Amino acid sequence: MGIYFINDRGRLRNIVKIGDGKMNQAFNPDALTSIEILNSHGYLAYIVGGAIRDYFLNCSCVDYDITTNASLDEICEVFKDYKPKIYANNKCVGIKINETHLEISAFKGNTIEEDLYNRDFSINSIAYNPRDGFVDPYNGINDIKNKIIKTINNPVEVIRIDPLRILRALRFSAIYDMKIDDELEKKLIELKDLLNLVHPMRFEHEIDPIFLSNRCSYYISKYKEIFKVLFKPLIECDGFNQHSKWHIYDVFNHILKVVDSTSNNLVLRLAAFFHDIKKPECFKPDLDGEGHFPNHYLKSANYAKEILEYYSYNHRIVERVYHLVLYHEARLELDDKMLLEFLVQFGKEDIDLFFELQKADIMGQNPELLFRLDKYKLIEERLIYFINNYNLVTYNKLAIKKNDLILKGYSEAGARRKLILLATKITKNELVNDRKELLKII
Repeated sequence: MGIYFINDRGRLRNIVKIGDGKMNQAFNPDALTSIEILNSHGYLAYIVGGAIRDYFLNCSCVDYDITTNASLDEICEVFKDYKPKIYANNKCVGIKINETHLEISAFKGNTIEEDLYNRDFSINSIAYNPRDGFVDPYNGINDIKNKIIKTINNPVEVIRIDPLRILRALRFSAIYDMKIDDELEKKLIELKDLLNLVHPMRFEHEIDPIFLSNRCSYYISKYKEIFKVLFKPLIECDGFNQHSKWHIYDVFNHILKVVDSTSNNLVLRLAAFFHDIKKPECFKPDLDGEGHFPNHYLKSANYAKEILEYYSYNHRIVERVYHLVLYHEARLELDDKMLLEFLVQFGKEDIDLFFELQKADIMGQNPELLFRLDKYKLIEERLIYFINNYNLVTYNKLAIKKNDLILKGYSEAGARRKLILLATKITKNELVNDRKELLKII
């Protein structure tokens, strides 16, 4: 491999040449085919973006971006046999070659160097094609090797073009264990409120990898002013004294401790993050000044559901996170009746995540409470026994519904309680889940 510097139209151009002929095999052959097709029509074309970055990081890549000096209409004409589709606000053309989805865009500028200059970070400002090898005018390869995230242009201008780059810098730092350049980091925090201008549907792709990283709580803590823009209740959580003998941390740091104690499962991490987020709003001190937080689990669950739906998360993820947060405060004992009634309410899906969240919650409280972990191990074993040996029927799967009981004069709470008792008896084979029979009983 050799590095050549070529004066191209008055610019210093850094091209990394590959001399062993193996590089073409490193990239998806369908992506290279798209370059060949564009070349055959007289256009320049390069692989750019994540595929190049991931090559140097030795990561697998599934998304390939191609840039060319052809216009979008010309791209569509070249690939007319591949069912081209213009999308992303008329910024690129999507095609499929064999099983590979490709996004092809026109140069951002007149040359490949100008295109690369207009990208977000230097680590993403590298191009490749079989003829030129790697085009790296802004030393992106060195920045990848040195694990540094920085912009080519003024970071303020780069962020103002697309404020989502604030989160993107954190995402790259989290998943690639890279350091954010000091000047860029300063501007990410200063310009955090620009995130309010970003369409909420765009956040999930940037947020999830941070939550799934091995240092999730580190990023939430270090960049808490940014996360407070995304999740505004964190403002009240930060520094909020719980005034409780059960807690030695403020609400914000308790949340971080709980997140730290969970495995990197997205539903679990989100549940850990949201489980106490509405605690400050529910604070009620007693006469002795001891803090209590009635219904914080319900308000936290409702907020989790509301904000995740706002950010367009998958419905099943939202429901699972809501369910875990809603039940995270359940205090179980080694009592078969209590455990069966809990099971018919919670169900068996995500019961493993429920226990992990419960244990993580304990680990984020007063260390004097860690003895409770031994008890939860026994409770978990008992619940698993019930799941494996009973035909579990949850109360919302009964042949009668809450309104059937309300019509018979039950209150809302009474109807729910009755359904739980009926579901427990059906699970124990003491009753049959038959509508006529259950209506007779009530």
